Amino acid sequence: MTQDNSARPSPPPSGYLCHWLTRRQEVFLLILLAVLVRMVAFNQPYTSEHWIKQLQVAPIAKNFYLHGYKLWWPEVDYSADRPNFIEIEFQLVAFLAALLYKLFGIHAWVGRLVTIGFSLGTMLLLYRLLRLHLGDRPALYGLLFFAFAPSSWFYAQAFMSEPAMLFFSVAAVYYFSRWLGLREPGQELTPAARGGGPWLFLAAAASTALAALVKLPAVIILLPLFYLAWVKWGWRVFSRGAAWLFLVIALAPAALYYHHAQVDIGRYFFTVGVGREGGMWFSPHDFLHPQAYSLMVMRLLRDHLTAVGVVLLPLGLFLRPASRRAPGYFFHVWLGAVLLYFVVVSGGNLRQTYYQLPLLLPAAAFLGLGWDRLLGTGAANRWSNAALVAIFLVLCAWGVQPFFKQYRPITRAAAALKQLDPSRQPVIILPPGYGCLYYFDRPGWVGRESMGRAESKVAPSDRPTPLYITSRIPRGAHWAVYFTDAGAGGARPDLEAFLRATYRLAQTGAGFEILDLTRPADPSPPPPPNTIAAPEEDQATP
Repeated sequence: MTQDNSARPSPPPSGYLCHWLTRRQEVFLLILLAVLVRMVAFNQPYTSEHWIKQLQVAPIAKNFYLHGYKLWWPEVDYSADRPNFIEIEFQLVAFLAALLYKLFGIHAWVGRLVTIGFSLGTMLLLYRLLRLHLGDRPALYGLLFFAFAPSSWFYAQAFMSEPAMLFFSVAAVYYFSRWLGLREPGQELTPAARGGGPWLFLAAAASTALAALVKLPAVIILLPLFYLAWVKWGWRVFSRGAAWLFLVIALAPAALYYHHAQVDIGRYFFTVGVGREGGMWFSPHDFLHPQAYSLMVMRLLRDHLTAVGVVLLPLGLFLRPASRRAPGYFFHVWLGAVLLYFVVVSGGNLRQTYYQLPLLLPAAAFLGLGWDRLLGTGAANRWSNAALVAIFLVLCAWGVQPFFKQYRPITRAAAALKQLDPSRQPVIILPPGYGCLYYFDRPGWVGRESMGRAESKVAPSDRPTPLYITSRIPRGAHWAVYFTDAGAGGARPDLEAFLRATYRLAQTGAGFEILDLTRPADPSPPPPPNTIAAPEEDQATP
C-alpha cells in the first residue's frame, strides 16, 4: 500500500548563509548577534567617541528626571547661575531614558538600553522593508551589512538621537509602502494595487513626523516617499487629499517644535548652533579643499561602508532586483536625497561622523543587491560567500574599535576634584565647550554661552577669554579644570597660560589640571603641564 505524501507540509526554506538553518532562524540569529555586539561597553561612561554630544543628552535626561518631564523645554548643565534651557533637537531619547530612571535609577546602561532598543527595531523593520522591495536574499545581505557596519554598531549604543531617527525613517518608508498596497515581495506597485487601511496611513505619517522631530534632516525621507506615491498615482498625487493630509501630519509637529526651540529658547538661552552662525550648513569653501574629500572617503572605508561595501554598493547601484519590476529607482531616489542632505548640511557632515548615518539605510539596499548578484547562493558559491562574510566582519570589528576608546581625563579629573573638595563648590571647565559637568556632580560653567552665536550678540564676559573666568569668581566659581590632552581637540594655550600665571595649581593628572581660583599662583614658576601618557591599559578599548 503506497503512502500519500501530498498532504505533508513542505519544509521551511533553508538559509542563504547557513544552509542548516531556516531563513527565519538565520534572520533571528543575525539580529541576536547584532544586539549582543551592541552590548559592548554597555555600562561604560558616556566618554567614548563623540562624548561631547553624549554628555549633552545625558544631563537633559537627568534634568527631565529631577526637574519634571517638560519635553519641550530640554535643560542642560552649562551654567551654575542661569537657566539651562537649550535649543536642540527633540529629546525623545533622553525623555524615554528619564522615564526608565524612575525604575532603575540614573545609570549609563539605561540610556544605552533605549538606543539599542531603537536599533533593534530598525533591524527588524529594515529587513522587512528590503524583503518587500528587493526579495529575500538581498534583504538578508542588506540586514547583515546594517547589523555590523562600524558606525551602525557603535552609534546604536551611543546616547544620542540618531538611533531613533534611523528607526522612525525606516518605519515611515515601510508603513508607507504597505499603505500604498505593497504586501509581498515581487508585487508590482500599480494604481490598481489595493491600498492599506487607515492604521498603516497613521503609522507612516506618525513615523515620518517623529523622524523629523528627533533629527530635522530626516525630512529627506519625504523624497523617496513622494517617489513611491508618484509611481502609483502619477500626477494625480497632487489632487489626492490623503497625500496632503500625510504631509501636514508629517511636518507640522517638527515645524511647531523647532519654531518654539528657536524663538522661545535659542534667542534667550543656549543653542547647539542650528542657525547660520553654527557653521553646519552649506558653504562653497567646504568643497574647495582636497582634505574634505579624503576625509569623507576615509570615513566611508573605515566607519560606514568598509572596503567590502565600497565595492558592492556601486555594483548594486546599477542592478535591478530580480523579483521586482517597479518601483525600480526607489532606493536611487533615497540615496539621492541623502547626497542632497550632504550638500545642504556640508559643514555638519565634515565636522561629525554621525551626520552620515542616514546613508546606511539606502546603502543596505544596494549592498544587498550587489552581494546577491556577486555570489548569490548554491554550493559553488558557499565558500566564497563565507569568506566574504568573514572579511566583512573583520573589517567591521577593526573599524568600530576606535569609536569605543574612552576619553578618560574627564572621569579622572572629576574624581580628583571630588577628593580635593567634597563640598561641591562650583567649577569652570575649560577649554570652552567641554560640557562634561555631568560627571563632576557640581554646579559650574563650561564656556558654551557664545557657541552657535555671532560674536556681536555675545556679551564680553561670555566670550572665551580670561574675562570669562574672572567674571565668574564673584558669582561663586571656586575651581577651574583645564583639559590638556591635545587628542581631545579644542586646545586654548592662552587660557591655560592665564590660569597657571594667575591662580594656584592644586593638582595635575593625566590630561588635566585643577586650579584653585580663590588663591593666587605661587611665586615660583609653575611646573610644566603634565605630559605623561596614561597607562596603556587605560587607553585600550573597553
